[in-house]
Amino acid sequence: MVTAGWNAREESMTFNTLLTISLAICAGGLLWRARRWFAGGVTQADRELSAGARIRHAGSAVLKALFGAKIIAATKGLVVDGLLQMRLYRADRLRWLAHILIFWGFIPLLALHAMDGVVTMKLFPSYYSTLDPWPFLRDLFGVITLAGVGLAIYRRIAGRSRMKTTAMDAVALGLIAAVVLSGFIVKAAKIPSRSEFHSMVEEFYDPTATEDVAALEALWVEEYGLAAETPGAAYSQEQLALGREVNEYSCVYCHSKPQSAPVSYAISRALTPVSRDADGGGLVAISYWLHVLVFFGGLAWLPFGKMRHAVTSPLSLIAERCSKDESPSEPALAVKRMLSLDACMQCGLCSDTCSVGVTACMFHNRNILPSVKLASISSGTASNNEDLAKLFEGLTVCTDCLRCTGVCPAGINLQDIWDAVRQEMSARGLTDVYALSPLGIHRAQAFPDTFHAVQESLEAQRGGAFAQATEKTVHAAGAFGGMLGGSGETGGFNLCFNCKTCTSSCPVVSLQGMDGLGLAPHQIIHATALGLDDLVASSRMLWACLGCYRCQENCPQGVRVADVLYIHKNNALARMKGALPKKES
Repeated sequence: MVTAGWNAREESMTFNTLLTISLAICAGGLLWRARRWFAGGVTQADRELSAGARIRHAGSAVLKALFGAKIIAATKGLVVDGLLQMRLYRADRLRWLAHILIFWGFIPLLALHAMDGVVTMKLFPSYYSTLDPWPFLRDLFGVITLAGVGLAIYRRIAGRSRMKTTAMDAVALGLIAAVVLSGFIVKAAKIPSRSEFHSMVEEFYDPTATEDVAALEALWVEEYGLAAETPGAAYSQEQLALGREVNEYSCVYCHSKPQSAPVSYAISRALTPVSRDADGGGLVAISYWLHVLVFFGGLAWLPFGKMRHAVTSPLSLIAERCSKDESPSEPALAVKRMLSLDACMQCGLCSDTCSVGVTACMFHNRNILPSVKLASISSGTASNNEDLAKLFEGLTVCTDCLRCTGVCPAGINLQDIWDAVRQEMSARGLTDVYALSPLGIHRAQAFPDTFHAVQESLEAQRGGAFAQATEKTVHAAGAFGGMLGGSGETGGFNLCFNCKTCTSSCPVVSLQGMDGLGLAPHQIIHATALGLDDLVASSRMLWACLGCYRCQENCPQGVRVADVLYIHKNNALARMKGALPKKES
């Protein structure tokens, strides 16, 4: 296409220059991303691994995926999780529909239209962009893409679970919509444009054959949507017959009627007055270069914005599938973790399904949410003591339920990242009171080099916080009864007659015995009745409690033993969080 005031050489040079610049920026951005995978690290141990070792191990994994036994797993990851996005389908079908419409609408436009010179012409030697079925297919895939964008916007505005829309989300959706809409306008502007028609005649026919050209113009006004030079002009049947003869001889082999592209044709009807008054050339040029600039701008922005997941997410899905049944080497794992950080698209699915996500508001800590936690780790924004403490609290409160990993559409192994960062922060001396929970006890057993030291530090601080425990003998009806919220909330703990059913039902006592637990469950109830709240808080049993409710379910008196323990623990945690000193990073 040659726009008004330009010759073919000038237009081609400008187009190629813009394409080269955008491709260079895109390639440079992708290389910058890839450099982070082989130079950065989630933990200090990862960062100390050499780039050479990472490249060797990652290269070996790639070769196994392409030419070894892992080829089936890699293909399955690409097709099932990448092209069909079945992970997203299982998590949220409406979100899946929006993504699949955008993906399977835009990819054919990119491959068959934008890259027609290297794809479509090779596959279909008789291809012309103006010949059916290609105009219809462009409109079809454009409508599919816009339907996906519209559904994504609807979910954010009026959906049941309204998502938080960031600037990156708005830019991504806006760019996709702008590319498609400007493409519709380009096609629509060309249909009635008289300058486009005469440019075509000059290139493919003899413009000096004025009678033939006038007849061809008459036919195109009647049947192809060309704007008439004079509104309401009438043409004789002889002139139309001559025009049809010229058209069949020179045009039909490369031009189908524009009505086959219904969306573009409908828009062109609205643009016909403009095309008649201004000859249409300026409108075609403006819409064409707007379309080109928006597309090239999106291409250059791809590695730096949310759309980078179009490249990184398939790689992450393949890597996760290939490492599913075996543990990768440390260098390969370091690369996989960094790739995972770039593959995250901040869709928020992990936060939606997080089993402790509801506590983010209660604790006033957004780092409890997996998506926020991963963003903090990726950006390194948690640099001061307060931010580090909030991040560590989010990691400690995590129950390792694997929900976030199971639902992630990019296949990120979030639990591996949580464990790695949690161990490193523990080794640096950070503590959090929630490390005293049963999960903290389990982690201390699984990672004794790091979490055991954290728990010892917290145990010492807990002992100091409640050191005066044995001195108090105030009845529960006094101050401590109010602390528990009264008998309505705790179910008459003073009715306990020391049958020890709660203690004999407790799996913690059964597994560990009374060694190191301090008070048994029935003793905690008696201490509660006596108002010895600090004594209960200093007991390790309170913190080892699993919250399984066996004690409460089996109590013959209906004493709400587990509820009493929970209230004790919450009160003690509140006191400890206020008393614990902040750790230096």
